Amino acid sequence: MLVPTAFIFAVTGYQLGMNNLAVIVTGYMVPGNAMANMICRVYGYNIDDQAEDFISDLKMGHYSKLPPQAVFRAQMLATFIQTLVTIGTTNFLIASVSDLCSVTQIDRFVCSFPRSLYADTIMFGLVGPERMFNSLYPALKYCFLIGFVAAIGSWLLRMYFPRYLKYVHPVLIISGVNRWGGSYNLSYYTPGLFAGFAFSWHIKRHYLAWWVKYNYLLTSGLSAGIAFSGIVIFLTLQYTKTKFNWWGNTIISSGVDFKRAATLYEVPEGGFGVEIGGFQ
Repeated sequence: MLVPTAFIFAVTGYQLGMNNLAVIVTGYMVPGNAMANMICRVYGYNIDDQAEDFISDLKMGHYSKLPPQAVFRAQMLATFIQTLVTIGTTNFLIASVSDLCSVTQIDRFVCSFPRSLYADTIMFGLVGPERMFNSLYPALKYCFLIGFVAAIGSWLLRMYFPRYLKYVHPVLIISGVNRWGGSYNLSYYTPGLFAGFAFSWHIKRHYLAWWVKYNYLLTSGLSAGIAFSGIVIFLTLQYTKTKFNWWGNTIISSGVDFKRAATLYEVPEGGFGVEIGGFQ
């Protein structure tokens, strides 16, 4: 699946991970084996994700007028260093951070992605897709058909109405809906929307020469600046427990998501969903 997903990424700029397909296939292959399901999910996600990131960096280096061999050497060196740093940091966090991955962790090391990974592993590893699609939520089987038909329908509509549907892509629409329930909120994506509109629409249409010469250099500089600023902020402010009482630091804790206090109904006795032992 790497080649078609890479094509979609090249056309739309959106990375379509194969982790969901991996957990479903693994759930049928080795039902009830949560560990095997988790391993296949991680590999199913990382193979295409790392390959697409690797190609994207080479493409960015090309547009930024950097020598390809120098970019490749930098990628290999950075990958080696990052592997050691990641392993060391993970072991350090596990050994030194109290209440790690708990929703009450004081420094917000709540581990949102591992929690999502754990939920998927339980759902498709232990419960299994056979029960999920046949006993618990049988209507979900039709989502595969809906996605297949939507792709063909969008292709036909773009053939007959290319002027009006030039920028309509079913992968982006469906993936955008999927982002709604992800680990991050719109504040992570809205600034990118404004920046993308400004540079890829307004500046490209009215100042093409500037866009061709500086656009990719600018985005490389912004990406590097964010990485360096993250290191500086952590070492100088977060690590030293320096506090600033301003809107940008307090708004994240003012909503119901942070306080985990929102509810519409009282939890019934026995919880929600199928009763224990009710699915077969």
